[in-house]
Amino acid sequence: MTDRIATYWCLREAHTSRYICPAVGRNGKGGSFEEPREGAPKLFNSERAAKGWLTTWLKGQVHIRGFDSATGGEYDGTNYYVPVASRDRAKMEVVKVELRMAP
Repeated sequence: MTDRIATYWCLREAHTSRYICPAVGRNGKGGSFEEPREGAPKLFNSERAAKGWLTTWLKGQVHIRGFDSATGGEYDGTNYYVPVASRDRAKMEVVKVELRMAP
């Protein structure tokens, strides 16, 4: 019986070899607040998904507007980005990961 191989992609900061890891807390939400660190990487099912996530992450931290007094205290709920100066596409790379699953 041969081993099965699962292919994924992850994001690595090239000069430190640190990875974007799964978001901690908030039920897995809040990935835009994550910075490269040591640990198990966040895995993506396709290279396209990893590149798309990277593009969004590079825009900055995603915040959600809450109550807006200009509208009488109604919930706004729109997203906006807060840029993070240290984020640079040239520092990041999409890395292919193969997991070999023994029979």
